[in-house]
Amino acid sequence: MAEAATPAPEPVANVGSPKRVLMVLIVGNAGLLDDILTGLLDMGAPGTVVEARGLMSLLREEMPIFSGLAAMLPETSGSRVVLSFTTSDVVEQVFVFLTNEIEQKNRPIAFTLPVDAVLGDQSEASPAAAEPGPGGG
Repeated sequence: MAEAATPAPEPVANVGSPKRVLMVLIVGNAGLLDDILTGLLDMGAPGTVVEARGLMSLLREEMPIFSGLAAMLPETSGSRVVLSFTTSDVVEQVFVFLTNEIEQKNRPIAFTLPVDAVLGDQSEASPAAAEPGPGGG
């Protein structure tokens, strides 16, 4: 006899709390990564760092037909992508830090994406996520 399907928990929306966003930093200068991560931690922005490679770097290695074109471009050691699920208030602090502490030519690309609902966030910055959802969760 087949078991009844358990309904999936509903995501918790941003209700009555600071606006939650996904902040993305693309750090091209690996030498600045430690300073940037220290700044993020000081401001309370948790994060995950992912190693990344640019398209031309990948083409240079994987597709010899593009090696001539790639030879005209500078070699890079790759980038680091920092993902941080945080609040818009923290993002403002981070952007001020990046503007004031990092030279423009070395500054990472930084942007945010809105987060409408979250499932599985257990951070202190998201008290609503710890509350049971509809049905007692």
